[in-house]
Amino acid sequence: MTRRPRFVVPLPAALCVLLLSVSPARADVLVYAGTWFNQTFMSTGPASATIERNLPQVTFTLDLDGNVFGGSNPTPLVMNGMLNPDMSVTFAPVVGHPTYGDVTGSMSATGAINAAGTNVPGGFITGVTLTGQRTPTDIDLSYVVTFAQGAPANGVINMDLIPEPALGASAAFVVLLGGRRARHPRPTPPRHEA
Repeated sequence: MTRRPRFVVPLPAALCVLLLSVSPARADVLVYAGTWFNQTFMSTGPASATIERNLPQVTFTLDLDGNVFGGSNPTPLVMNGMLNPDMSVTFAPVVGHPTYGDVTGSMSATGAINAAGTNVPGGFITGVTLTGQRTPTDIDLSYVVTFAQGAPANGVINMDLIPEPALGASAAFVVLLGGRRARHPRPTPPRHEA
């Protein structure tokens, strides 16, 4: 006589219970990596960002590496904000960043990102504006650097979400959406022949 289990849990319910039971009580951190590219001066470098959601607080960190603004590698820009009732985030102003100056920023409930830098140290840059979009799989931004003299410089920052290992909810979400989305072509810096 074959014994059958008395209690059988359907597979979707079992997976749901498993996901809920392994989700630790912690902040949700999304990590992005990619590049920045100044289309005017043809300079480029690595870019990374994190969005830490410990609701209602949200922290956005942007780290551009390399020859930013024609200078040295800047310290990351860290912006702290609170989730608004409409699910947007308004970040508290950052005052006196050593590279970007005084920075304000926001992110809409639909992922639209806006930021502006004024009082940029050094005196030759009067301001920086940054606009773009965060999706479930990436962050794509455009920026304009305005100089005290001369034409502005334009550039882009493109970063892809780094999925969490194992059973991370963000990784599962990306898989359910079919992975990467069709993207606008990224500008490619010219190759210099040796």
